[in-house]
Amino acid sequence: MLIDRHRLGLLFALASSICFIACGDQKLGPDAGSGICSDGIDNDGDGKIDFPADFGCDSPEDQSEENGPACADHRDNDGDGKIDFPDDPGCIAPNADDESDDCPSGPNCPQCSDGKDNDANGTTDFPGDIGCESAADGVEFTDNPLACGPGLMIKTLPPGGVDTGMLMGSTSTVASPCGGGGGFPAVAYILHVPTPKVIVASTDEAGTAIDTVLDLRSVACSDAGSEIECHDDISSSNKKSKLTKSVAAGTYYLIVSGKTATDSGAYSVKVEMLQGEDSECTVDSDCGPGLVCRIPLGGTTMVCSQPQCSDGVDDDGDGEADYPTDPGCVAPDDNDESDTCNQNPPGASCPECSDGIDNNGDGTIDYLQEPNCHSAAGSSEACVQAEDVLPITQMVMMGTTVGATNDFKPTCASSSSHSAGDVVYRIDIPTQMASLKIDFANSYDAVIAFLDSTCKAPALQCTDTPETITRTNLAPGTYYVVVDGYSSATGPFTMTTTGTIPAGQSCEGPLALAGAFTCVNGFTCGGTVGSRTCVPVACADGMDNDGDGKTDYPNDPGCMTPGDMDESGDDCSPTVGPNCPACSDGMDNDLDGLTDFPADTSCPTSLGVNEQCNQSEPIIVATTGTVMGTTVGATNDFRPPAGSVGSPSHLCSTSTDSSATAPDVAVQIDVPAMDTLAMTLSPVSFDSTYVLLNSTCGGTALQCYDSPTGMNSLTNVAAGRYYVIIDGYSSASGTFTLNISGKIKNGGSCESPLAQSGALTCNTGYACSGAMGSRTCQVAQCNDGIDNDGDAKIDVAGDPGCTGINDDDETDDCGPPSGPNCPACADGVDNDADGTTDFPADVSCIHPSNNSEACTQSEQIIVATTPMTMATTAGAVNDYRPVAGQVNGHTCGIGATSTHSSPDIGIRLDLPAMQKLSLVIDNTWDSVHSLLNSTCGGSPIECYDDEDGMTNVTNLAAGTYYLIVDGWSSATASGPFTLITSGIIQPGESCESALAQSGAITCPANYTCSGTPGARRCLAQFQCSDGMDNDGDGKIDYPLEPGCTSATDNDEADDCFPVAGPNCPQCGDGIDNDMDMLIDTNDSRCTNASFFSEAFCTPERVDDILGYITMPTTAGTLAGAADNYDQSCNSNTANDVVWGLSLPVPVARLQIDTIGSMGDTILSFRDLLCSAEVECDDDDGGGLDSLIVRSNVAAGDYSIIVDSYGGNGNNNLPYSLNVRGFVAAGTACTDPLFAAGVLSCTSGTTCTAGTCQ
Repeated sequence: MLIDRHRLGLLFALASSICFIACGDQKLGPDAGSGICSDGIDNDGDGKIDFPADFGCDSPEDQSEENGPACADHRDNDGDGKIDFPDDPGCIAPNADDESDDCPSGPNCPQCSDGKDNDANGTTDFPGDIGCESAADGVEFTDNPLACGPGLMIKTLPPGGVDTGMLMGSTSTVASPCGGGGGFPAVAYILHVPTPKVIVASTDEAGTAIDTVLDLRSVACSDAGSEIECHDDISSSNKKSKLTKSVAAGTYYLIVSGKTATDSGAYSVKVEMLQGEDSECTVDSDCGPGLVCRIPLGGTTMVCSQPQCSDGVDDDGDGEADYPTDPGCVAPDDNDESDTCNQNPPGASCPECSDGIDNNGDGTIDYLQEPNCHSAAGSSEACVQAEDVLPITQMVMMGTTVGATNDFKPTCASSSSHSAGDVVYRIDIPTQMASLKIDFANSYDAVIAFLDSTCKAPALQCTDTPETITRTNLAPGTYYVVVDGYSSATGPFTMTTTGTIPAGQSCEGPLALAGAFTCVNGFTCGGTVGSRTCVPVACADGMDNDGDGKTDYPNDPGCMTPGDMDESGDDCSPTVGPNCPACSDGMDNDLDGLTDFPADTSCPTSLGVNEQCNQSEPIIVATTGTVMGTTVGATNDFRPPAGSVGSPSHLCSTSTDSSATAPDVAVQIDVPAMDTLAMTLSPVSFDSTYVLLNSTCGGTALQCYDSPTGMNSLTNVAAGRYYVIIDGYSSASGTFTLNISGKIKNGGSCESPLAQSGALTCNTGYACSGAMGSRTCQVAQCNDGIDNDGDAKIDVAGDPGCTGINDDDETDDCGPPSGPNCPACADGVDNDADGTTDFPADVSCIHPSNNSEACTQSEQIIVATTPMTMATTAGAVNDYRPVAGQVNGHTCGIGATSTHSSPDIGIRLDLPAMQKLSLVIDNTWDSVHSLLNSTCGGSPIECYDDEDGMTNVTNLAAGTYYLIVDGWSSATASGPFTLITSGIIQPGESCESALAQSGAITCPANYTCSGTPGARRCLAQFQCSDGMDNDGDGKIDYPLEPGCTSATDNDEADDCFPVAGPNCPQCGDGIDNDMDMLIDTNDSRCTNASFFSEAFCTPERVDDILGYITMPTTAGTLAGAADNYDQSCNSNTANDVVWGLSLPVPVARLQIDTIGSMGDTILSFRDLLCSAEVECDDDDGGGLDSLIVRSNVAAGDYSIIVDSYGGNGNNNLPYSLNVRGFVAAGTACTDPLFAAGVLSCTSGTTCTAGTCQ
């Protein structure tokens, strides 16, 4: 930064000499004395003529009037009275061409021109201050290598604020209260702070291998009075250091020292300079740690400031300022001094230590007199405590006993050796409580005592394990909670307070308003604000709340449970809509003469979806060929008939005794007239029985099988509705998959969902065609003997538009002239250069629709375009014989013998140049697959008898390849299969192919498919791994860039710069959100800067944290998750996942359920850390589904754990998580959760102008 003016002068002199030697002296020629600068002409058109008027002339002999750069032209170009370098603050060098600046008072004015003595050395600016090399010098400071004493190296920080090195050789004699000094290994860093900042310095980095001490000192580094802040150990187990300090503008030194003389070695230090005091801001996150964004008393602008309780100002005008003298301040970092103590008499919320009353009758009153009051905010004069007694005002509160005094000895703690520190909380119970639960989550052996209003032993309850206070029928009054430790144990804790208020009691207290206290089940907080009480919920209050003529559960279809708080929401009133359940729609759906619940006994409640089947669970409607479900947790509504059933008869069940209790579920199947219908259970996890019933869902069973694969040969099935009852033998239950397939009768309807999904198909030679809504199985165009497309070619044997006998479209692209999509066997081109062209001349063309003249395949060549290609060799012709023996060391087949008769089909692969190609056949039969070149012949490139084998074909040239899928030896080795194609494209090669665009083959790591469509190639890099700061926020690539969710993310954009916005993730917002002294990616919970929380659900495996709830229904699966939790309502659990729920406003009623899930679920509603449970439920949602309903849930962040029942893992299945909340009138409704339908205004109000009203 400092410029040696002598060297600069020598440099200019040297440049002039070089020019003199190289160019000759222009002034000494024959025209000397009559140069351009003395010719009487304005040669450069600037209005000035010749020397000395024109500043471009150095002398009369000068041969040019042109000016040099603005900072060397001898002019005051910006009119500030200062000319050129080094005197003009706008000139950073002589060759700079702009003198403009904003000195002396602008924000960009350099220190050496701002009129201030910035380094406090008694001199100001250039040229007066020797620390200034020019007027543009940004720092007035003169480097002093001995500023922190002899022997201590002083370094400057790299631009990123992170430096690594070795504490070795350099030592410090500067002592600090935290240690270091004394000649111990150390290094110092000089910090120039141009504006007020919060300095955050830390050695808690991976490169630190020693016990360190950090010491921040003023510019007079070696003076004893220059100490500003120091720090030793982050914790008893972490010997690294971290300090945070708000400082004014100036120069500082940071000393990184070893704790002792032996602490030498590697270190890494990170220094951040965050927004300091008086910096303009909009939210707290704009400010450095310890500061808040607010308008100071008397100010008009939001600026970063000290919290009200440590700013030295009486912010609430009560004559008291800050902690500990202001009764509104519970701690120095409290940002609200307000209280009710300056009233006459003091308000109800005024703490005892400021209320002017001798509350404990000891003759002393309030703070400064009462020895039990340690601040004016103390909530108790009764407790003999060294620390303040704090009130419990929220459901979840965090605290610590570390550093606290041992004031109390719980009876359930250890013996006379007890020395653990303790803290005390006060809880005021304003009304009779049905129950109270105070639960603690902690990492140390805690002991909890619950005391009465005297705050003295004996305790009403004392507990060591579990650390939970549980009280029932608790009388109103003041109580105290002592948080202690066993023996000498101390540590941080999270306290969660919940309780239930009896019917008719007040729900107005602070803890009720905070959502900690709720009404007992079946009741909700209602009435006039200020006098609200626990009143019955809408679905149990005996009233028709939604005016539909139906009252409460189970009569009102809007009531899902007796605890449902809202009768509205059904689709049955005032008119019956499509979503009104059958048991409430006013129709006799099963024509049994009985209508709806309760008249129709097949309806379990008004929510029943089927009047036919007397089933407790909703009827499953089959719409695809695969129906997955479970009977676990279902009701035993049906008993399979004993003996054999049907014609031909099949064994149904041998369990006829009354002890048979197996649960069952029903599946509805709607079919047209069928030639054949097959139904099998596969896979199935239990001893199952399944029964086919007619449209009445009763009577004599049509078929019944005790074998899961038996019902596969039903013929001539009449059109109509059928029911399949999935049951178990005796008491068996479990998961199942019902597979449905069949052939529709010729001329029969193919409109049903089962037909449109492909489960039911037309017979061979027929296709589903006709007008939408009345489609039937008709003779396919490629089988009807008609030239449907007018190209003079007919059906599959002659028309290139026909790929098979079932094809219902003869159209093609073969013209004339032939288009790009005309198959090779009809395009008029000799594609394989064998002298023959197209079908039938080219013998390799079995049909004109074949798309390869190279492959002699009887069936159409399939073109692979997606990651999965499904096909079958069943019914195909044996056109190819795999080579015998091995290919490239892999067994191919023994098909060289004359006995080989397995059918085969060909698949075409159009590929760019590939690093690696993987071709995996997923099937259940003995297959062989061979990879051939573009000739579809010759020696195979690869061949595998193992269907999973061809996973590593490398360095493949661009071109067309063919995969022949065959069987081993006999014709029985055939069947359906799925080809799974994947691979890595060579860098720089095309990614335009269908396989590339579908994601089957991809670019290599750190490459992306980029370019203009039609010419895209695999180009480096993804933005999130290209080593560039693409969004200009000073952070580069994954995992340090908040906009990068992975190294292959191609967009660095985020909401974190220049200020952290509402969508900036916590792990990239520059804030220590969980107050563990670790910020963003330095926090072990932050796997990357794009992670959404620094503290969310710390016990959960990161892979099982799935994000925040953004929609009313979220689908997922428990398969593949870990078993991280046992739940309080059922400890027999398996896999679990967790979702975050961020409530922007208080929610009057919150319902969380898993209704619609496949397995037996368990729900747990917890705090943000997943440590304190709010509520847990197993089966309140009906059947195996879970349901949690909470009233008056406070705004904030929560977690929802979806768990599965049973340690055997049978319920690790897909789930449906439903979250719905209703907010009270007057509540803001602008958050995106309202638009998404997660949150809604309560019945009778709507979201108008951003408010529920």
